[in-house]
Amino acid sequence: MKMFNFNGNILMSVVVVLVLCLSEAAVVLGKIDVRITNEIGNGYGLSIHCRSKNDDLGQKMLKGNMYAEWAFDANIWGTTLYYCDMVWQLGWGHYDVYVASRDKSRCHYNCWYSARQDGLYAYDEVNGTYSFWARWETNPSE
Repeated sequence: MKMFNFNGNILMSVVVVLVLCLSEAAVVLGKIDVRITNEIGNGYGLSIHCRSKNDDLGQKMLKGNMYAEWAFDANIWGTTLYYCDMVWQLGWGHYDVYVASRDKSRCHYNCWYSARQDGLYAYDEVNGTYSFWARWETNPSE
């Protein structure tokens, strides 16, 4: 009776297969593109500061019709999160602009937002349109 001899070659084969599967998953998922455009109008600027657990994208001032954009690979655990603090003269807000568990079906590759006077609008990749997504917070005195 011949016994199975476990050795380093089998372990190495398993590791290679696992690495190939994980890299294939990254290729299938593709890069996610996040874009925030200032369409508030009337000459209002929009200050944004976006970050994730691992990346701080810095603060940016967007003049009319300017946008900030970045791309990334979502992690394989489905926990990727990017959020932004946004401020303009008449409103502000803290928004989760990419949440893997929420957005993997909403925005497959293009998670785009349009900042307008009444709030943020999110892009629908299927219909190619923007729809209302979130209101601005305002100061209690306003």
